[in-house]
Amino acid sequence: MHRFFLTPELIQNKMVTFPPEIARQVIKVLRLEAGRQVQVLDGLGQEYLVELTDVRPDLVAGRILETC
Repeated sequence: MHRFFLTPELIQNKMVTFPPEIARQVIKVLRLEAGRQVQVLDGLGQEYLVELTDVRPDLVAGRILETC
């Protein structure tokens, strides 16, 4: 499973928004699609299981399924 380190302000209301540089990696390098699950770490010790809901050139976002 792929892991991404994001700043806490990108994790709000059970949703995660990926910044452009990571969104590019998700789309172009890893070729992940909506429905795939990834792990997100916030740098404050919290880890999230996230399902990607939007994977498109202008937005990569997901919803938090579980907090680990």
